[in-house]
Amino acid sequence: MIHGISEILPDQLSRRQDILSSIRNVFEADHFQAITTPTFEPIDALSKGWDQFLKTSSIQFISDEGTHMVLRPEMTSSIARLICSRKDQLKLPLHLYYMENVFRRKHQLRKQELFQIGCELIGKDDLDTDIALLQVLVKILRSVGVNDFKIELGHVEHIKQLSVADQAALRQGMMVHVSTLPPIGDASILPKGSYLSRLAAQWNARFPESKDILQYNLGKVASIAYYTGIMFDVLIEGVGAVVGRGGRYNDLLSAYGWNEPAVGFAIEFDQLALFLEKENV
Repeated sequence: MIHGISEILPDQLSRRQDILSSIRNVFEADHFQAITTPTFEPIDALSKGWDQFLKTSSIQFISDEGTHMVLRPEMTSSIARLICSRKDQLKLPLHLYYMENVFRRKHQLRKQELFQIGCELIGKDDLDTDIALLQVLVKILRSVGVNDFKIELGHVEHIKQLSVADQAALRQGMMVHVSTLPPIGDASILPKGSYLSRLAAQWNARFPESKDILQYNLGKVASIAYYTGIMFDVLIEGVGAVVGRGGRYNDLLSAYGWNEPAVGFAIEFDQLALFLEKENV
């Protein structure tokens, strides 16, 4: 095995293709359409919506023609760049899904090539849309046999209420430097009237069998800075790392020339597949 490179043998590949087929069926049953983007492109075009994290974790190179290029480090900004360049040909709202390789330095799996699956719902900004996206995520996990999991939700409005020092400490994972640790728990911890309290009420009423899946974290911060509303992690019992992430990013598309709201998520497929293989699911 070569360090940082993905290698999959035929039996393992066959099993993973079955998993991907199940996930694809969920997306398409909910009327999402597949999209792909260039594996690499000029960094000036792609990085318009990036924060420092994406800039430092991306793999960059100079083409034979002397152009500064980058391998896509994630799909959301790549999709944003593409659809904004073709906005006159598209009708909102857009329901898009992908199953693609991305490339990143210093990833938690110690790999530079990763396979992600995910989706973006573009052109709608309301509570029902956020709930619908979360429900798609739940259906995907259940479709492949994952039942013991949590979706840990936070919202930017709670982070903005914290001091600058506390926000910085949370982003760095330095909990000992946070003046008061924000609570994590069920809907009872949510301030009345907050966005998350309204989301929880709607979710529990519509999906009572799934109310325990959602966990709330009033101190949740995202590794990528473009989130503007809800943000969430997928936590699977028995996996020592976050399996998926997502949230609302209403300002990202405007960096590429189209002022439209959006929400989405990405699942680290390598981690999900390894878990399923270990559990013989």
